[in-house]
Amino acid sequence: MAETASRVETLYLAQPRGYCAGVVMAIGAVERFALELERDGEGDLAVYHAIVHNDTVVERLEAAHGVHFVEDLAELQGVEERAAASGRPFSNTVVFSAHWVSPLVRRAAAARGLPSTPKPRSTPARAITSS
Repeated sequence: MAETASRVETLYLAQPRGYCAGVVMAIGAVERFALELERDGEGDLAVYHAIVHNDTVVERLEAAHGVHFVEDLAELQGVEERAAASGRPFSNTVVFSAHWVSPLVRRAAAARGLPSTPKPRSTPARAITSS
């Protein structure tokens, strides 16, 4: 039996390639929060769970905007200690990812003095802050 190989003769890439609107809005929301906190001297921003599934974007937000990503709210204490050791203030603001956040996490946030704010339907990320 003869083996047949298929050959791609032409490959077309759609232009422009980019992110969906929800990802663009989530990145923009975190960038805006981080810039506002920096401008107001309130310190670095924490984000609960990666807001996008793209390590390059997450690393850029960490490097360019001083954003700290945590997978557990208990990690906030260590983040705050590292920020203090490096002479950087750490804000009392955490952004929840657009993914579902359990009632247990919401209670843990409230116990840390970070009550959750209502999420407008058009906003992809939820900010929780004690201020």
